[in-house]
Amino acid sequence: MIRSFIDAYSSTVKKKFETLISGGYIVQNIKEDLTYDYIHLSEENLWSILYFTGYLTRTKEKVAGKNVFALSVPNAEVMEIFEDAAEEWFVETSNQWDKKALFDAVWNRDDKSISEELTKLLRKTISYHDYKEDFYHAFFAGIFAGG
Repeated sequence: MIRSFIDAYSSTVKKKFETLISGGYIVQNIKEDLTYDYIHLSEENLWSILYFTGYLTRTKEKVAGKNVFALSVPNAEVMEIFEDAAEEWFVETSNQWDKKALFDAVWNRDDKSISEELTKLLRKTISYHDYKEDFYHAFFAGIFAGG
């Protein structure tokens, strides 16, 4: 279910999951009258379902609004589920990417094409939370080792 929402509402859902996985919280309106038929109609429904099923919990942060809550990951077990889902999405996304264009650009020393291909890949796969240099070393080593 999480994956279907990431596919449908990619940008916003992905950013919110990044926030949750990094230990932060998100502020969401929670719908109490949600039915199965309408689950996929809005991104808001995903957060409501995750809240009501215990995959998210209210934080101590006070938020104004009737059904507006600050939500976070409740424990290590749920965090692991979210991290596994994110890793699966990452692997799937990177496996769909055609590496040939990047390899050809590297082989031909085409700086412009290398930059364009890497930019496309980085925007699809990593987060601004991945800021340590050793992460990028491993990322690029993985690209070229798996090629």
